Amino acid sequence: MSKTVLLDARGNPIPKSSNLNKILASGFSSAAASLTKPVFKGWKWQGADPDSDIIQHLSIIRQRSRQLSMEAPVIAGLYKTLVTNVVGDGLRPEPTPDAEYLGMSPEDVKKWKSQVLRLWDTFAETPNCDCARRDNFYELTRLIARAQFESGDVFVTMPRFERRNTPLHLKIQVVEADCVSTPEGRERLEHEALGNDVLGGVEISEWGHVVGYWFYTGPHPNATYRRNYAHNNNSNRPRWIYIPAYGAETGLPNVLHLMETIRPGQRRGIPLIAPVVELALTLDRYMKAEAIAAQIQALFTVAIKSDNPDVLAGELENLEQSREEYYSENEIDLGNGTIQFLRPGDDIVPINPSRPTTAFQHFINTNIGLIGPTVGIPYEFLIQQWQASYSASKAAGNAANANFKVIRKGLTHDFNDPVYEAFMDEAVARGMLYAPGYFDDPIARRAYSRRKWNGPGMAQIDFLKEVQGYERCQVLGYMTASQATSELNGGDWNENVSVRAEEIKAAQEAGIPIAAAIGMTNTAKEIDTAEAAGGQTGTPVAAELIEGFIDAVDRLQMMNQGGLLAR
Repeated sequence: MSKTVLLDARGNPIPKSSNLNKILASGFSSAAASLTKPVFKGWKWQGADPDSDIIQHLSIIRQRSRQLSMEAPVIAGLYKTLVTNVVGDGLRPEPTPDAEYLGMSPEDVKKWKSQVLRLWDTFAETPNCDCARRDNFYELTRLIARAQFESGDVFVTMPRFERRNTPLHLKIQVVEADCVSTPEGRERLEHEALGNDVLGGVEISEWGHVVGYWFYTGPHPNATYRRNYAHNNNSNRPRWIYIPAYGAETGLPNVLHLMETIRPGQRRGIPLIAPVVELALTLDRYMKAEAIAAQIQALFTVAIKSDNPDVLAGELENLEQSREEYYSENEIDLGNGTIQFLRPGDDIVPINPSRPTTAFQHFINTNIGLIGPTVGIPYEFLIQQWQASYSASKAAGNAANANFKVIRKGLTHDFNDPVYEAFMDEAVARGMLYAPGYFDDPIARRAYSRRKWNGPGMAQIDFLKEVQGYERCQVLGYMTASQATSELNGGDWNENVSVRAEEIKAAQEAGIPIAAAIGMTNTAKEIDTAEAAGGQTGTPVAAELIEGFIDAVDRLQMMNQGGLLAR
């Protein structure tokens, strides 16, 4: 029998004293990369490129994700919690033009902001901005966020056409992920002949950047009811429409593709709950099984046990028919002090499922606790219960808000910002906004269209403590009043200041006691000072406080608009 001899790279025998065996057994070869440990047996761990790992299985994951959102309470609540905290009643823009670069005075900034918001509200607050004419801009934002969570990605196009009673031609069209797919036949071959690669409806160049998207024009790919629309029966209509990702002349996006990228080269998004689909399904089935068992126990269900003699197969049917006729005439009722007569040979056996079990609550909490971190939502937010201490609940709130901010930033970057810039482009081009140099200088365009988005405020546990914390941060210079207002309730500090000044003036003109008018905005200490000095209606000291507050409001507003506070 010949002996096996190991050779090195040059073909020379390797001596027995070699350290090869030590090298082969070093590092991860005996840990995560081990091929011999029993724990790894049967594990299908082989991976592939992003397209193979994701796109080939995406249809199944999407449909399972949607089904769970329709039948699993935990998953339905998860999506609802995300949309409510990320978008709320809408993400509203606050124009913040670069006054220094544009040479704008504080009064110019105030006028510009007023003009832009007036036109934006006309565009965004009616369903006319929706291509389907169903939702306004803020409702579309919630729809897009929900679609991205549930389907993994969503597409938005921005066609322009005239519609009665609308100042702008810009429209928003939301396309579900399933309707962007790989075309069949000649269209795809023609584009691939140019060196591009088409998969999952996304076409990329040989350099890897996205050049366009393929939209299916027929009924929804998963539709079970085929609607008899005329355009679907038109044989001259192409089955797929190709839309370039960016305009050839402007370089601006034609299609917005909202997705979270987790791997380089990834073309399509993954549903948010993909890692926990199996766990969520198991949890939902367990909860429903326990509920059914508890219902059976609550109804005091019983079974009738019969000691039937041995009968032939042909006689069994006659026996069962006899029992059915007997109990149809002598129905068994369960009630207080009820006496029932059974058929001879029958006996009642109560069913006691003993539900819910003592481990039910612990099992549910454990599984929900595993689902939460996967999607970035703490346990307390998933079940909408805060029963721990203030510190623990505050920590959970901070963790949730950090995730909400990241998601909101991605949403505004991928959807809100491009739509706002397209809105500004058309408004300036049509002469509705006067912006010298807007189309000539990219920096000027950016300076005019600069904005921030205000959304729902952070969840508050103890409102007084939160306000005191924000007040302290402003005193120490850790945050501005605008930042504190945005995080506290999603409002606009500049607008609040203007409105409060008007409210105090109105209170003074209506004859409301001066101390009460000051209390609408000023601190309690100032009220006490006014009252100690004899502050009543018409008291000079109190009147001076009001006038001083109004002057301070005007100065702060002008300083903030001119960028002086930030400096």
